[in-house]
Amino acid sequence: MNNNDHELNQALKYVMGIALMAIGAYLLLSHIQLTGFQNIGIRSSLYSFSAGRYPLSVTTGSIFIPFILGVIWIFYDAKKIWGWLIAGISIVALILGVIMKMRLTMSSVNAFDVGLMLTLMFGGFGMFLAAHKKPQTDKKAHLDSLNEQK
Repeated sequence: MNNNDHELNQALKYVMGIALMAIGAYLLLSHIQLTGFQNIGIRSSLYSFSAGRYPLSVTTGSIFIPFILGVIWIFYDAKKIWGWLIAGISIVALILGVIMKMRLTMSSVNAFDVGLMLTLMFGGFGMFLAAHKKPQTDKKAHLDSLNEQK
């Protein structure tokens, strides 16, 4: 097989791998339901800690306090890193809290469908990886060509 055929084969594996991964991921994700968002508000607890008998909970509203202080600091002196750091950490904490409150449930799917979804996803990933593999050359022919050049 010449070099052009090999490149075409690799490109085809690459595109087919991505297509199979996308189809498998779509089929899998279309059967997953997200729940748990109905009780997220300013006073809802995002994080809970326990210090002995005294539970401590961080609410959504209390995460906005450092965010507001960070924004004030940014508008006061935007060159200082502390305001950006405080505001950024507050946003990350809020996003992580919301993600941690989510519940993922999978709708009723038979074993064949799950197997098909996983085969498409991971088979496509295998094809995608195979597209990045370098072609194997005949070592003896390669050594002979090097000796001829000398």
